[in-house]
Amino acid sequence: IMTLEQFIPLLTNNPAKFIGVELQKGKLAKGYDADFTIWNPEEEKVVSADDILFRHKISPYIGTSLYGTVVQTIVNGTTVFENNNIINSNKGLWLLHQ
Repeated sequence: IMTLEQFIPLLTNNPAKFIGVELQKGKLAKGYDADFTIWNPEEEKVVSADDILFRHKISPYIGTSLYGTVVQTIVNGTTVFENNNIINSNKGLWLLHQ
């Protein structure tokens, strides 16, 4: 079992280092982009086709109960996702080659 202290860098610092943006992303600190997600690890959610944000509503997870939901996502200080709705899809940049 992994502790929260061990888990957080796997989703923050390590990916930022991997793609070479560790001087602006991967931390909540002065001078870094304000990119973060508020997550509720206790909430249970049964996945439905309406939850799939891709063009094709196909997923092996439809009908599956999962624990942990994204409550809010902030990109560069602006809320872009909240209450299961995309609010502002014009924020953010591609960090990898497309």
